[in-house]
Amino acid sequence: MRSRELRDAAVFTARVLAIAAAVWAFLGITGLYPLKAFSACAASSLLNSVGVPSSCVLSGEDPVVTAGGLRAEVNDLCAGNVEIAVVVAAVLATPDRSRRNRLAGVLLGLLLVAVVNPVRIWIVLWSAFSHGLGTADLVHDLFFRATLLGTIAGYYYAWYVLGGRVFRGLAKAWKGLGK
Repeated sequence: MRSRELRDAAVFTARVLAIAAAVWAFLGITGLYPLKAFSACAASSLLNSVGVPSSCVLSGEDPVVTAGGLRAEVNDLCAGNVEIAVVVAAVLATPDRSRRNRLAGVLLGLLLVAVVNPVRIWIVLWSAFSHGLGTADLVHDLFFRATLLGTIAGYYYAWYVLGGRVFRGLAKAWKGLGK
């Protein structure tokens, strides 16, 4: 790598870390209860849809999903705050995209987290119900981390490499609506 590329990579990494820390702090201050509640109730609905008797209880600090005899609290880390902080930071720290493109990237990234996160919770709880807590622990430890990395890296790649063309097309269509 040339020194300019190394410098650019270091600056990008520093920006991502700074923005992610700010987003993480903001999420901690504002509270994640609505996101936790959505994730818990969506996971409960998914469990019910595959025949696993489940309910979502919205009382106390953390929402609770029950599946059979299993009781799982959906805490801050389960809410997707790490994913939100990293996706928002990576997109906002990208210097060679327009503000509009980055804003669209953030919004789509948040939507992706809102969809993927309840599915992750559902898979862990389904594995606990179907295969026992030992399997669920393994699925939780490996699957949650793998989806964290895979979802963020895959989304960023799609947004940065493939999405540039898509976002430019959407921006042109948006401008065309106002005429």
